[in-house]
Amino acid sequence: MKKVSNAYKEAMQKKIRERSYISVTLGVVNSDAQNTAKFSGDYTYWSSKSLPLRNDANYVEYATLEQNYMRVDGSMYFLPRVDNVLYQTKPSPLTTNELVGKIRIDFPQEYSIKGLTLRFGRYYPTRFNIVTESKTLSYENDSDEFTTSDVLGDTTYIEIIPISMIGGNQRFRLEKIVMGIGLTYTNNDVSTSDFEEFVNGVSNELPYQKFNVTILDSNNVYNVDDSNSFINFLETGQNITISYGITLDDDSVEWVQKATLLLSDWKSKRNQMSFSATDLISTMEDEYDKGYKIYDRTAYEESISILQDFGLEPDEYIVDDCLRDITLHNPMPKASHKECLQLLCNATRCILFQDEYGRIIIKANFANVIDPDDMEVTTSGNAWWSNARNVLQGNNNVYAELTRHFMRADGQQLFLPRNNDTKVEPTGYVTSVVSDVDGLFDENPILTLKLPAAYTYYGAYITFQGNPPKEMKIHTYKNDVLIKTFEYSNLKEKTLLNDEFESFDTIKFEITKTYPKNRVLIDKISFGDLSDFTLTKDMMLEEPFGYADRKTKDIFVKIFTFENDENGEPKEKEDSVYLKRNINNAGEVKYCENQLISTESHARMIAEWLGNYYSNNISYDVEYRGDPALDSADIIYMESDVVNNLQVEVENHRINFNGSLNGSLALRRAMRT
Repeated sequence: MKKVSNAYKEAMQKKIRERSYISVTLGVVNSDAQNTAKFSGDYTYWSSKSLPLRNDANYVEYATLEQNYMRVDGSMYFLPRVDNVLYQTKPSPLTTNELVGKIRIDFPQEYSIKGLTLRFGRYYPTRFNIVTESKTLSYENDSDEFTTSDVLGDTTYIEIIPISMIGGNQRFRLEKIVMGIGLTYTNNDVSTSDFEEFVNGVSNELPYQKFNVTILDSNNVYNVDDSNSFINFLETGQNITISYGITLDDDSVEWVQKATLLLSDWKSKRNQMSFSATDLISTMEDEYDKGYKIYDRTAYEESISILQDFGLEPDEYIVDDCLRDITLHNPMPKASHKECLQLLCNATRCILFQDEYGRIIIKANFANVIDPDDMEVTTSGNAWWSNARNVLQGNNNVYAELTRHFMRADGQQLFLPRNNDTKVEPTGYVTSVVSDVDGLFDENPILTLKLPAAYTYYGAYITFQGNPPKEMKIHTYKNDVLIKTFEYSNLKEKTLLNDEFESFDTIKFEITKTYPKNRVLIDKISFGDLSDFTLTKDMMLEEPFGYADRKTKDIFVKIFTFENDENGEPKEKEDSVYLKRNINNAGEVKYCENQLISTESHARMIAEWLGNYYSNNISYDVEYRGDPALDSADIIYMESDVVNNLQVEVENHRINFNGSLNGSLALRRAMRT
């Protein structure tokens, strides 16, 4: 589920919503020119000639002796020595050696380029020229990012020549260059659109994302017969970014980026243009053969090999650390990259999908359940009636005390015994210290959980009793080294934290601010596949259509054994060993034949996982009001007349926009069995 504010959630739950929005950005970019461009000229030794073309946001700035270009606020690095480089330079914007120098881009052949997007950085040119073989274009500028839709024509080079700089006598820098422009379509442009995504919970099928949109063209600017029309510069594979927005109570608009897809086809007629887009995974059709051999490697190593063999960079994918603990022995079949990824996910209890930034994600789809006895719980100080270990399971017992605005007379709180030695009912973590009149502490209360090994969790759910803290930090560690710090504010009694807590073995919850003259009470902390989204009857456009798949009686998981033939090629032994798991007394038989499964223990693990999935054989189709924050593979609650706290997993999600939002969901029960 996308990370959104509480104000967004409240706006979506309103019976009558405020206005909703759509934004579709299409990159009209000459991909060949972008991919073959080379910088020529005189540049500083710390410059990166690849950074501007990669459009990478991860870079640093080096302090120099140019006018107004040395900051002491920690945002700039000191340069290593040229003649004796003690430290390797980090990626930095392309920087001319000469003050107010020019930047030149060369192409191996003549390209037709329509438009240009430039990002200069904090010190940008106020006047500059763009020179090609056929023309010189002059511009005035007042921003660190510049875009022009001017046609540069057919050219083998581009020169960007600054005339004056905003910061004075400085070197000319370039952080980003795109051979084209991005076109953005909003409510006034979009006639209709639909977005659809699908993720199978056990990776039996490949995931997909699809998007279709129809654009109003009252001025007929997308006429294919016009050589200067934007439509003639569209290319398969160009990025399309889809975002949705909702008006909040303060009249501001909160946007949710839904997907980054690739343009697949387009067409136009008078007064109308339409195009479609699909996900990156669907394009991974080339054959992968590097895993076609018998050898030991981790599932993590195999997944990285597949992704990189396809040509992806490390910032274009995320692979769950749980795959590091799974050893593969059998060969990967010669198949398309996407089929190999699916096979790998099925064999490792993972799901495969693409996030809103277009990154390919391999994520565990099983609960990392840790025995509370294997976890260490410590605090910076407990109240005498507190028991911090109980946060691992929760209990709901609360003792009344005389802190400000805490004691309730509704019969829900217990009275403390007079004697501190008297046995009390189980409680959660209660801070020993009370906040001052500003809600601050002399020493911030800290609750620490130490895990038996490193785990990755996608989300955390915290239940507070009474007045929740106003501000809190969460610190994650691995091997006593700080990994990341998260900061939160305006927490609720039941708070879902939609963050990825990556590969940590220790996590600290630090309360930094609360209500004046209050303690903080933490009842329960839990991790993993969590959501506070409830699909209520008010959100449904009609009653859900529920149906039951045929029950599964048995699951058979095949254990594959391979040996090398006389040519050194992998050959399956004809032993056909299956591990059986019984689920019901009657029903159909399911088979799992994944050649990466080579041991009985591996087969048993997969059988347990599949058994849980097939035991939940109830599915639902729901037409609802639409919420772009919801994703396929999310586990949510659905209001039911019969089942309390009914948990369902989203398999298929469709969002339509025609001036307002609506959608549909294909759901499957996700109750733990």
